[in-house]
Amino acid sequence: MPDTLPSPSPDEAADSAPIRPRWDGWGGLYLGDRLLRTFRKPGCLEAVIFATFERLGWPPAIDNPLPCDPNESEETARERLRQTVRNLMRVIPKGTLGFRSDGQRVYWRLAN
Repeated sequence: MPDTLPSPSPDEAADSAPIRPRWDGWGGLYLGDRLLRTFRKPGCLEAVIFATFERLGWPPAIDNPLPCDPNESEETARERLRQTVRNLMRVIPKGTLGFRSDGQRVYWRLAN
């Protein structure tokens, strides 16, 4: 008799997979089936962050995805990223998702 457990079926594996956000590319940010927020300007800086997370499969962190402005200093670019993350946190429902930035990367987590 084998000492290993049988592999879960695809349905069981999907049920046990951690829930992840989803960016629909049209302005909707979802957590599972729940629409958290609709952004009216899908090209806004917040949307760039969500689109990058979505494209990469929602890793725990991403490098700064915002377009760089050759006329701004590195510190200005870092502050722009931090401010963009602060702005998006103002519109995400409390108790759903958390985002933070150290000025070089953006991190997300499920809220407790």
